[in-house]
Amino acid sequence: MSKFVRYSVRIVVAVTFFSVKVLAIQSFKLAESRIEDFFIKSGLKRSSSSCDMDEVKAGATFLSIFRLLVDEYVDRIGPKEMQKMLEGAIQGMLSSLDPHSGVVQQNLLEEMEGEFGGLGIQISPVPIKGTDRTELTIVSILEGAPKTPAQISGLKPKDVIVAIDSTFYDRYDEAVKKMRGAPGTKVVLTIRRKLSDKEKIFNVSLTRSLIKVDSVKYHLEPNSNVGYIRIGVFDAKTGILVEKALRSLYKENPKLNSIVIDLRNNYGGYLDQAIKVASLFLSSGVVVKVKDKKTVREHSVVPGHVIVGKGGVYDAALLVLVNGYSASASEILAAALKDHNRAIVAGRMTFGKGSVQEVKVLDSKLAFKFTSSRFYSPKGLPIQGSGVIPHVIFKTPHDTSEESKVEIKESNLPGSLERKLLDQSVAPSKESSKKSSSKKGKPSGYRVPVERPIQVAKQLIIRSEEKNDGGGESTEMDYELLQAIDLAKALGYQFEQYKMRQGRENKK
Repeated sequence: MSKFVRYSVRIVVAVTFFSVKVLAIQSFKLAESRIEDFFIKSGLKRSSSSCDMDEVKAGATFLSIFRLLVDEYVDRIGPKEMQKMLEGAIQGMLSSLDPHSGVVQQNLLEEMEGEFGGLGIQISPVPIKGTDRTELTIVSILEGAPKTPAQISGLKPKDVIVAIDSTFYDRYDEAVKKMRGAPGTKVVLTIRRKLSDKEKIFNVSLTRSLIKVDSVKYHLEPNSNVGYIRIGVFDAKTGILVEKALRSLYKENPKLNSIVIDLRNNYGGYLDQAIKVASLFLSSGVVVKVKDKKTVREHSVVPGHVIVGKGGVYDAALLVLVNGYSASASEILAAALKDHNRAIVAGRMTFGKGSVQEVKVLDSKLAFKFTSSRFYSPKGLPIQGSGVIPHVIFKTPHDTSEESKVEIKESNLPGSLERKLLDQSVAPSKESSKKSSSKKGKPSGYRVPVERPIQVAKQLIIRSEEKNDGGGESTEMDYELLQAIDLAKALGYQFEQYKMRQGRENKK
């Protein structure tokens, strides 16, 4: 190659490099200008921090990459591919923040209305100890009428989904999309279940169906004055259904003296429905405190909605039953009734999801949810990463098994929000916690000291353990519920004694 040719090539390369650089700068400035126009037209204010340019750079980088792929990707990128790219980009942004933010397919919004197509399970990516990987784990089985496919198949919380139709999925959104489908179609799940001394892997064939979530069930316990209300999820009708259940129970048995509210495996739902249910048992006061980036809002009871009691004088003792899969809205209800000394909370420590997600619908094909705030108990105690600690911890014969030691909590999820105090002054130290547990506080409703029911519960647990020693495993027996009913009977008896004493004092 002659000197002239080599010199010409160098000039061409230099000119080309300069041209590309100029084009890149122009593209960046154009993107920056468009983003600035967006802020002006939308009325939004740009951050005044020293990182002003970070927002512009991030937007410009995204637009540049998107444009580059549309122009230079090996295959043509049409409208469908662009929609998929957009969803993937939004999902990536949101999932990097916390495990509850992400893209919501439009058909998934039907789930919150109490009716949707699928299998009737709630799953979550749970970290595998000693690795940076996660496995899709069933955290809740939805209860429906008729029974959901998951109920019929015998799936259980803590079951791990190894594969779906023989394909491995490690991403939550992809797994959910794969498990959903037209009612009547089949899907095969490969399940890994931890037993007492080994692991069992097996396939389960399920037929998808229209899931009708049975959010509220209730009945009177036989030969007693105990009412039982099961809240499976807080959907759009839960408040009305619980009110209906209470009125029905009192009509059926006017001598009702205690009520069990079962929130086990309740993964949450609408915040306003939790407030409405709390308002049926509390005549006044704050139900939950919600803190976003700027303000703290207090949500109080709905005035005049109290059913169990009139004018603040309650007609029945209350016991709330929770477990490690009671989350979000169910934790709001349990914490509110506990903080107001309205109920004895029994069972297991709850899941610890103390965050609120807001849903934004972009168009008919795309919506997304993001965490907009944290919520706290009426006393200002954090629920995120902490959960609600029961007054009484129930034990069962299965507590010694390896399966019972597997704990799935919000704080274990990848990228979960850290526990933050609402105010340093509201966090009790270990010393003050001991003092508060020994103080003879009186519930604002039936005014029965808390200590006596806890002593009764401990005796019931001891008797339960004695009964089941050497009895082998009886997986169908609901030991927690049996203990809850026994404790509710004791609370009801105390309530009757209290009313008799009050009657005698009034006569004097």
